[in-house]
Amino acid sequence: MKLTILTLTLALAGSAAIAGDKHLEDMARIMVNTSDECLYDVRDRKASFAQSRNCQRLDGLATAYIYAGGGRDDEGKSQHMRLFDRARTTAWMALATSNGLYRNAPPQFRIW
Repeated sequence: MKLTILTLTLALAGSAAIAGDKHLEDMARIMVNTSDECLYDVRDRKASFAQSRNCQRLDGLATAYIYAGGGRDDEGKSQHMRLFDRARTTAWMALATSNGLYRNAPPQFRIW
């Protein structure tokens, strides 16, 4: 399953490099949805950040997004950068919540 997700994200990354902002925006929307689910997993479904599949997927999604050219916005805030910032903020909230709720597990300091 993890290999399939990585393959999909790399395929999206390759096409995003060619097609531009629309694909970066689509990738950023996937990251927003995944980060929201990550927060729901930690806050509502009682899973730690390390146990949540959605939280763990964020690393591969962020890598693919950045590889495709996202994460740097020289002309101001594009839509995909605003979405990426939202996903990053939500992921940090999930990590902080997890670190606060699950004190028996070693704290994490990296979202991706």
